[in-house]
Amino acid sequence: MPTIRSTSIEHLCIEDVSLDSLRLMRLFRCTPNLRHLTVCIDKLSKNAQVSSVIQSISSVKFVVDHLTYGTINLLKNMPNLTLLTLQTGKHHMNGHKWKYLIGDYLPKLKKFQFLMLFLVNNEEEMNEILDSYRTPFWLIDHQWFVRCHWNLEIDKI
Repeated sequence: MPTIRSTSIEHLCIEDVSLDSLRLMRLFRCTPNLRHLTVCIDKLSKNAQVSSVIQSISSVKFVVDHLTYGTINLLKNMPNLTLLTLQTGKHHMNGHKWKYLIGDYLPKLKKFQFLMLFLVNNEEEMNEILDSYRTPFWLIDHQWFVRCHWNLEIDKI
């Protein structure tokens, strides 16, 4: 199958279609000047191969059903990312894990927006998660603040 490369595409939004690892990597190879990407991602396997560092990307919005190691590995290979928007439904990372990822792999990140949906069993568990985002890294260094919408009565719906 011939590969078509487009050096003119800098902004791309793919909605209502989920890309798997293979298609996503092919997209990056075929759009070497891609700077801004919005995409739904199928569950990336933990063995998803990121063939090289993706230097051109400065902003991404990922909509993923399940945040996996493959997705995290992909983010680790985007060192010029300045804007990250993430929406995920079945897995969350606490503030300490995000701090590690951002501090070690995303040094240029200026804006981080996320929506993570998950179930917690009690208020104590919810406070533990929120406390992980109440550190100097979040509040002082970046001035990033986390808001939580929690429905204690969800089991009655």
